[in-house]
Amino acid sequence: MERAEPFHAINYRDGVYAEEETSIVREIPLAIFVCGREIISLLTIPDDLENLAVGFLYLEGLIQGIDEVRSIEFDEAGGVINVDMIHGELVAEFLDRKRTITSGCGKGTTFHNVLETFSFLRISPGPVLEPDRIFALFRSLNERSLLWRETRCVHNVALCDEQELLVFREDIGRHNALDKICGECLRAGIEPADKVIVTTGRVTSEIVIKVGRMGIPIILSRSSPSNQALALADRAGITVVGRLRSGKFTVFTHPERIAGAGERTQ
Repeated sequence: MERAEPFHAINYRDGVYAEEETSIVREIPLAIFVCGREIISLLTIPDDLENLAVGFLYLEGLIQGIDEVRSIEFDEAGGVINVDMIHGELVAEFLDRKRTITSGCGKGTTFHNVLETFSFLRISPGPVLEPDRIFALFRSLNERSLLWRETRCVHNVALCDEQELLVFREDIGRHNALDKICGECLRAGIEPADKVIVTTGRVTSEIVIKVGRMGIPIILSRSSPSNQALALADRAGITVVGRLRSGKFTVFTHPERIAGAGERTQ
């Protein structure tokens, strides 16, 4: 399915109006079903939807690994993905839990108890990044952001090692893009625990929860974090770097993974 479509609009620049043909991103509703029961409806772009479903189920605690998934069927006409999984009868128990609406685009949902989850996280030491590598990874993210340059309407997220981008995804919701990366890791056997997340989106609590669930030790973002995100990241041992621009960034938590920054707190 096409991710963008043409749109006729009127552009204003330097006191002059002119007609223009531009591109706008395609936004679709997607219902995720487990064993025939709907668990959530998301707004997303029509891209990488199976990984989105698998990543969402894992990061919300509904599956513990890809081996629990029997099959994934996508009904394009109906906008539905049905995931058949073992122990499907336990889904009802999850659905009965209280859902917390988060600050994510499209009203993201988290099922599991955040404090309980973060009490058992084991975040690896991970790499120590030099500032020039931070800037290089962010430049690589920008270079891959073709749909953003075309539409200006998506967030970009990448899973990286110290040298390069390994998995790149984009979506109207930054949490959707992260779910897609998680799904790709699960289905392709990629170990994320020693990697880095680079994103254009805000670092809010649900992003830290998802990154922590994947065991990733470092988040690099162009935007700023929220106070709750930093509280969770500090507790889990996750390094958050935000306000990343050309030549500058801010290290908010666990500076020991950023070369030179940890020395400033000693």
